[in-house]
Amino acid sequence: MQPFALADLPAEPWKNGGGRTRTVATWPAGAGLSDFDARVSVATIAASGPFSRFPGIDRQIVLLSGGGVRLRGPGIDHHLDMPLAPFAFAGEAEVEATVLGGPSEDFNVMVRRGRWRARVEVLRTARHWPGGAGGVLLAWRGDWTVLGDAADAAPVRLTPGECVWWQNGGQALACAPAGDAGALLAVAFDSVWKWALALLHRVQAAIVLEANYHEHPAFRRRSLARPAPVRHAGPAGR
Repeated sequence: MQPFALADLPAEPWKNGGGRTRTVATWPAGAGLSDFDARVSVATIAASGPFSRFPGIDRQIVLLSGGGVRLRGPGIDHHLDMPLAPFAFAGEAEVEATVLGGPSEDFNVMVRRGRWRARVEVLRTARHWPGGAGGVLLAWRGDWTVLGDAADAAPVRLTPGECVWWQNGGQALACAPAGDAGALLAVAFDSVWKWALALLHRVQAAIVLEANYHEHPAFRRRSLARPAPVRHAGPAGR
């Protein structure tokens, strides 16, 4: 993983003139807007207007800075005005964005529904983050150190505004802030079948744990013991 600065990425103006987008990474690498499986970008929204529609795409958006926007569409009425709080919606929805108090900067994650799933969180304390099939880390507040669990892994240090991305990962990443006020945007991708398989393994493990618990001798003694008879006070004088 080689860190790079978000500010060094080229900003592409929108066709309607309402903003600009910096593409952080796409899967597969080099994919365009019509053939990506996953995409991460940072956009500046300068004017109110409709969002582009992406049929078959699941989207998540996170306010990074600025006044935010109000998102309205069928079944959607959301004020994106709280920084670092992910909001998910369907890419095919007709969404109108109304600027709230000036331009804003937003972190965007998109995945092709039925193929990939995206996990998006904001880390504030030391955490292990799954490598998955690919992912992105963006340091937003404070300095961060990222270390893979491979024996030959070297630590990567990120300053605010710096990113790393990876593909075909699989290894967990240890992420640690340098201070108490850090914020690291973390994204992990996996194919849907891998996610479903992992969920199945967790369910199977829970079933085995439950069965072992009920077969434990101490539990069986408690469950088979007959309850003591309830004694009621008799009439006075008896």
